[in-house]
Amino acid sequence: MIADDPWGSCPYSFNISKLLPLFLDVEEDYENILVPPSRLNYELQISTEERLRRLSKPTRKYRVTTELNTFSRTPDIVVFQNFSSNKVYTTTLTLQNTHKCSKCLRIVEENSAYFSLEYPVESENTSARIAPGMVYHVRIIFRPAGVKDYLYKITFVTEEEQFEVPVYAIGYRPILNLPDVITLKPTAIGVRMCKSLALHNFGKAMAFFVTHCKPPFSVEPERGVLKPQATIEIKVICTPNCLRCHLEDDIFFVYDDIRLKVKVECEVVEANIYMHDNKLSFGEVFMNLQKQEIVKISNKSPYTVNFYWSMYKSNAIDALEKNRLSGAMEGMADMLKTKHNRLDFMNIIDGEGHNMVIEDQCKKAKQELEEKLRFAYKSEVFSIIPSVRMF
Repeated sequence: MIADDPWGSCPYSFNISKLLPLFLDVEEDYENILVPPSRLNYELQISTEERLRRLSKPTRKYRVTTELNTFSRTPDIVVFQNFSSNKVYTTTLTLQNTHKCSKCLRIVEENSAYFSLEYPVESENTSARIAPGMVYHVRIIFRPAGVKDYLYKITFVTEEEQFEVPVYAIGYRPILNLPDVITLKPTAIGVRMCKSLALHNFGKAMAFFVTHCKPPFSVEPERGVLKPQATIEIKVICTPNCLRCHLEDDIFFVYDDIRLKVKVECEVVEANIYMHDNKLSFGEVFMNLQKQEIVKISNKSPYTVNFYWSMYKSNAIDALEKNRLSGAMEGMADMLKTKHNRLDFMNIIDGEGHNMVIEDQCKKAKQELEEKLRFAYKSEVFSIIPSVRMF
């Protein structure tokens, strides 16, 4: 199960992400590796023959090795994929003695209804003595009873070490038709730009997906379920909050045991919106009487914008005030937890469950604070009508 799996458990026998460094031939921890959708889809759709041919290439840089490497293995892992049920698949595992003296090799088989091994004719049993530079061939036979994940391990024992060659059979996986790069149309600060994508699952397994991205980018819906050959519409949204010529980030799509990285980018342009006067004078105003002046704002940009009159002169000050309120909410949550410790001690309430409820409420309140709270302009003397407007 991967850390970001929102559904609690992985429905497969093994995590395919652990195989990706070997498939891509990169020396990187599987938890940190991020694959573009086009490359992952290619890796999932190639045949067993092509996969074994690539794993057997002598030019591969990243391999499964042991501390002593008494015997080299070709391939170092065995993978069957895109197989059919009730058919027989075979491949050959080659071991070569890389030392300068003969080595004894003993094979320990697992009991399996789906995998079996065949040895050379001259070998009477599962043990053999291999001369320097000589090779030993083991034939692996795979008889799947259905299209699902299978895992098998072949253990080899020498005088100095014991090592394993894992055998994976990859069952059905969802395959999503995501682009490698999503480019949104140019937009202005505070103007929401949206691009709709038809997300199609052309794999043969159901996809439970969740997305992760940072502001100003977002995805709707953030999570969902997609049956095989089904399609849903997702929206990638950018709402810039500062003037930068080019916004660029990554959206992470996590589904089942797979994590994808999709690059998203959007150009931010200046909107030609301006006030005709930057100074307003009311002149003399008598006590308890009112006087009004008109402020003209023009929008010469191609965007329809929403605006409100803010209490603060910059977004930075606005963000600082929101952080202050967020900290106050966390302090209140800690106070409530401490306050009910005595009730928990007296077994009147479930302390752990109560704390989880408080944390959840605090998280929702902070999210609502970030998304909806506006520090609108207010004054005991002045008022602005309208305070909010679309034009």
